[in-house]
Amino acid sequence: MSDPDPQNTQNLMRANATDLQTAAPQDLLPTSKMSNVSERWDIAWAEFGREYPGMKRISSLTAFLVFTVLGQSILGLVEYLFPFLPLSAWPIMFLATTVFAQMFIGHFSTVAYHRKNRETVEAFDKLLNAERSRNQRTEITGRIKEIYFKSRYDGVHVTLRAVLTNQRAAVTIQGYAIQFTDGSGEYSGEDIDASDYSIVRKEPSASWLLKRESWEPLSDLRDLNTTLFEQNTHREGWLRFRLPKLHYLNAPKHGSVKLEILDALDRVYTITISDPWPQTGYIALTSRLDDIPEAKPSKTRNKRPPKKQSK
Repeated sequence: MSDPDPQNTQNLMRANATDLQTAAPQDLLPTSKMSNVSERWDIAWAEFGREYPGMKRISSLTAFLVFTVLGQSILGLVEYLFPFLPLSAWPIMFLATTVFAQMFIGHFSTVAYHRKNRETVEAFDKLLNAERSRNQRTEITGRIKEIYFKSRYDGVHVTLRAVLTNQRAAVTIQGYAIQFTDGSGEYSGEDIDASDYSIVRKEPSASWLLKRESWEPLSDLRDLNTTLFEQNTHREGWLRFRLPKLHYLNAPKHGSVKLEILDALDRVYTITISDPWPQTGYIALTSRLDDIPEAKPSKTRNKRPPKKQSK
């Protein structure tokens, strides 16, 4: 039986495509394993059939017998017709047929080796081009961790906290858009600055009679728009919108929200969320929270700069 993969290319083809960009050129070539004579003959005969399919009509074993015995048969016929032929003609003919067979094996097995090397390198090139093409595309995903609604005289105000992840090429963000959908229709939102607001959350208390709260200023996600969004990084922040054509006596309890992220290449990425709305507190103007202590900053959130005290 012949080795179906004499150049040992299958393991190389299963390599991780992302590792190909840092691979040395010599690593892209398959490693050849030593084959015995019968395996090399099978490889040569198969390559001969690729180049001359019209001449390959028999198996490799039959072809070997033909190449080996044909010369002896011809010599036997000549010896029968010319009985005085020198005895040295027999070893000469045997040597000639053996050399011819070895030349056949050496030539076509070498052609097969170089062809498989070429095909392997071409396959690696395709993998490299596909990986580079993927890395040149942006792919932003994320989710909405919190969302709050406030009904006002000029429409419904929406405040949400989003976490975004860029899994591909680095890019900057142009802006964000929002759409709210409920049974009455679809409503588009307008941007509102989030820097003047804070999130107020309950703090654990020793007694249920004692109510304790703390607030944390909202970090506007739009402040990072001009900062390059690197590959395999994430960013988190708050966004505020106003839905001018949507009017509720109270905050909407049902519906769905679609957040659209527009990057610098005019590609749009969508994050959706439906009720029930994830909430951990409420949104309030920071200027009205003098009686509530500010929460201690955590490693994942940005604290508002301290106020300068007048001398």
